[in-house]
Amino acid sequence: MKNTTGDKIEGRYRSMLILWAGQMGTIGLFFLLTQFVEVSDDRALNNLLSFVLAAVGTFVAIISFVIKGKLLQKSVEKQDIALVQQANVVACALCEVPALFGVAERFLLPGREYLLMLFLSAVTMALHFPRKVNLLAASYKDPKFGGTV
Repeated sequence: MKNTTGDKIEGRYRSMLILWAGQMGTIGLFFLLTQFVEVSDDRALNNLLSFVLAAVGTFVAIISFVIKGKLLQKSVEKQDIALVQQANVVACALCEVPALFGVAERFLLPGREYLLMLFLSAVTMALHFPRKVNLLAASYKDPKFGGTV
């Protein structure tokens, strides 16, 4: 049986969903880690470090949308569906940065501000939910979808 472009798109979309779900799951695991691991109470208060971690984490999460947009645009120009998956993985990986900073903040600093970083990470990653339309846009010149090469 021959593998058509439609089958390739379905397979690619399925793998993108699995990767996205796995990356969302890591944020859940980070949350569980911060809740169940004991931390000493003698951590020093450092508002500047907390602010820097929050600012950098937020900046990286916002930049993930810009990078994903550029990669999706390039995928349409080059008609390369592999770039669509790359765009999603890179964007989600960048969205994990605030979660990692939140975990670091939990173990370095007192307070509960780390929860905001985990929440920011989860929300921005949820906004990067894979869309099949991006794969179709990167393959619209394929004759199987009515386009001309």
